[in-house]
Amino acid sequence: MKILAPADRLVEVRPLIDAGADELYGGFIPSAWDETYGEVGSINKRTFQAAQFATIDELAKAVELSHGMGVRFYLTLNNDFYTPKQMPAVLKLAQEAAAVGVDGLLVADLGLILELNKLRLPLELHLSILSAVLNSQAALFFKDLGVARVVLDRTLTVQEIAKVVANVPSLEFEAFVMYGKCPNIEGLCSFFHHDDPDHVWPCGRACELKPVPADNPEAAAAAAAQSGWAEAVRGNACGLCGVYDLMKAGLTAAKIAGRGRKTEHKLAAIAALKTIRDLTAMGASRVDVAKAARASHERLFDLPCSPYECYFPAEG
Repeated sequence: MKILAPADRLVEVRPLIDAGADELYGGFIPSAWDETYGEVGSINKRTFQAAQFATIDELAKAVELSHGMGVRFYLTLNNDFYTPKQMPAVLKLAQEAAAVGVDGLLVADLGLILELNKLRLPLELHLSILSAVLNSQAALFFKDLGVARVVLDRTLTVQEIAKVVANVPSLEFEAFVMYGKCPNIEGLCSFFHHDDPDHVWPCGRACELKPVPADNPEAAAAAAAQSGWAEAVRGNACGLCGVYDLMKAGLTAAKIAGRGRKTEHKLAAIAALKTIRDLTAMGASRVDVAKAARASHERLFDLPCSPYECYFPAEG
């Protein structure tokens, strides 16, 4: 199982790979796009410059360095949709990415996938979590459109992931296991996330919810969960406890969220993932791997595990 880590600057590339990243992904917003559409219309679902390479030149150097160290690099073009007016600029960036040697694109918009197929660029297409693939039939639909890898939704359990992977052996799959857990199915979410320190994301607001009808247990559980999400530190999300079973299931890559996050946080996540992955590969028992995962979580965050910050709470 590969470790897929985010990179935002050239200076991060070597440290991330030296720490154990097997693949890298990152974003870039052309200046013309930013001037035309601003932050709300981000080309890749990140609305702040800290999550982007500064120039196409820097991106090209990052790709070159990655390849020199035997690591593939993927570019994010994963907004959930682009308007007809925007599409030419997106396709232009895809062509520039191919020209500088990017290995693949992370995409979500069905229209973009169809247009990229017409261009026949030497780029793999990886389907973003924003396409909300929740089962093997959805995965097969996108496989028929030329997608090589699918990022599975965060809401899937280890057992559900294993079932999808087993049912579609001709596709590669990856799943988020570190940082950035979300309470929603991202492909069905239309909240705008801004990097303003005074802004509270809608899904993180503390609300008083009253189930209707009042005796509906499912509605009551959902109301209680919302309060829990409001108090959770979702940036500290961790799924190390699921790595053992994900590896046994044949997951292609374990993905670290965190474009725009501090380099030291990315390095810490890579180190923790590598430790648990290597322990599993060496034949450690499921119980021993789980103990090591919990210990790694405590070292990383100095906090007890929380079901709201755990990707796979049933495994913890």
